[in-house]
Amino acid sequence: MTAIVINRYRTTAAEIERGAHARHSDGEALAEIARAEGCLHHRLAVSDDNQEVIIIDEWLDEEAYNRFSLNPAVIEIVTRFGLHEPPESDYYRTIYDVGEF
Repeated sequence: MTAIVINRYRTTAAEIERGAHARHSDGEALAEIARAEGCLHHRLAVSDDNQEVIIIDEWLDEEAYNRFSLNPAVIEIVTRFGLHEPPESDYYRTIYDVGEF
């Protein structure tokens, strides 16, 4: 089964969006590296108080995510987005659900 990785960053949606607009090519490069390493799905969300942004990814497995997150190119790009502190990360493995869609 696949792995769900949730990363929490102490930042605002505006900061993330500002970085995404200013560094569009970095975002595309990051997505390309993620797909190549085994990221199946990627999504961002912001907390109700707009003080935390979470990244919700589905990976082939935890090892695939670890290869991605330790890649020097990824670290450099993430730093340019202004995310200097390592995120709080949670890992989950998916399980079978008859009602999954």
